[in-house]
Amino acid sequence: MNYENKLIEWEINNEKIVDRMINLYESTYSWELIRGVVDTPKGFLLYPQQHLFYWLPKSKFSSEEDIAHFAFIAKNNVKNWQQIK
Repeated sequence: MNYENKLIEWEINNEKIVDRMINLYESTYSWELIRGVVDTPKGFLLYPQQHLFYWLPKSKFSSEEDIAHFAFIAKNNVKNWQQIK
């Protein structure tokens, strides 16, 4: 199956992270499964495993408030938080 140019939707709250590709799949993760988050100037790297990450570009968030809210939730839910300026 070709996943190229398919839109992935993320739903994030204090309890869980859900990523889905409409009509194809949906995955749910508890924050306990996220090893770390790196905040970069252009986006966030979510690490569910040591050598695997998900890229969440800040340009795709709806607003600056949503970016700040995600950062707040992530900082409070992961042991390894890093910010790169």
